[in-house]
Amino acid sequence: MSRTRVVVSTGVHAVGSLLPQLVGLATLEAADYGHFSALYLTYVLGISVVFSTVCDAWIVTARTGGQLARWADYGNSLAWVALLCGAAVAVVAELTTLDPAVTAIAGVGAALMIYYDGGRFYQAHRDRWGRVLAGDVMVVVGFLAGWAAGYLTDQHGLVSLLLAWAGGAAGGTLGVVRPVVGHPGRVRRWMAEHQHAIKTLIADATMMNVGSIGTPYLLFFPMSLHQFGLYRAVSNVSAPARLVLSPLRPVIAGMTRSRLHSVPLVGAVLGGAAFFGTAAALALVWIELVPLPLGVISEIGPYAIPAGLYVAGNVIGEFYYMVVRFHTGRAALWSGRLVETVLALLGPVLGWIVGGLSGAIWGYAMATMTFGAVWMWIGLHGTRGR
Repeated sequence: MSRTRVVVSTGVHAVGSLLPQLVGLATLEAADYGHFSALYLTYVLGISVVFSTVCDAWIVTARTGGQLARWADYGNSLAWVALLCGAAVAVVAELTTLDPAVTAIAGVGAALMIYYDGGRFYQAHRDRWGRVLAGDVMVVVGFLAGWAAGYLTDQHGLVSLLLAWAGGAAGGTLGVVRPVVGHPGRVRRWMAEHQHAIKTLIADATMMNVGSIGTPYLLFFPMSLHQFGLYRAVSNVSAPARLVLSPLRPVIAGMTRSRLHSVPLVGAVLGGAAFFGTAAALALVWIELVPLPLGVISEIGPYAIPAGLYVAGNVIGEFYYMVVRFHTGRAALWSGRLVETVLALLGPVLGWIVGGLSGAIWGYAMATMTFGAVWMWIGLHGTRGR
């Protein structure tokens, strides 16, 4: 395994994952971005389902005495679960847009992207980083090709973005694995063989999804699509920070206790949070004042302060969540998730009840700052003396 190949692949994967959100922020109007966010949240839920039932269950079962299934069984189960999740995205598309083109492209794109993510996981675990890198590069290439196809066929807005997303998903799938789809009856056998791991993983994922996916869905119904687009745009302002944090996962996993508690590292995390939070707030103000025609992101300038606070809290929370995940026990991880879930649910919902859209955004920002501090405390406390 080439360390350089792993680092490059991780970076390219982060870019490919964030492209739809960043391009959506810069090109879609608030209502279209609200549509896209509803579809993307359903896709993220699908990712959680496929990792709990296929990817992570594959690893956990092998580590607890079971067999490490071959690609034919893994890929078949992945394909059928991905198809079901793609169908769920298509249903949401139909209910929110009533546009057959959007429904078809969204469903196919989501299914292919979920299949790619699961295939990438398989190849990475098998230490086939050449195939992983090929798939990651093809996601970016496919996204750009899909965007160009939308432009050449005079497609704009949501349809254009979904074409690009589906293009990236198709490219990634073909680049990373040889797709297989077998008899659906074999999926039942997979679930039976991995049921112990699946039950544990589903329970774990459910707690995480209640706050990160359930709360936006709760707010989707009382909000207009325009309001929902603005609300979700604020949360996606943290995309550049996530782009930096994502490749750090293996680095954090390999850190020693003394390194985790060193003043320079703690200072770097807090300084990075302050930098990204301030930069996000100033960028939103600047985009509004110039003004730049950048879609929904040009409409969230009035929420620059809570957006900056959210980004800062997100940086701290994401970093120390990874510290807790890699370096502490299950009790610490579940304690942190419980606090995060409660805050992520109550903050935005109570904020919406009290102050409408502005209240929901401020509630989300303050909840994120709070559970960022909680993750930091659990991470530093849980690794003390280890």
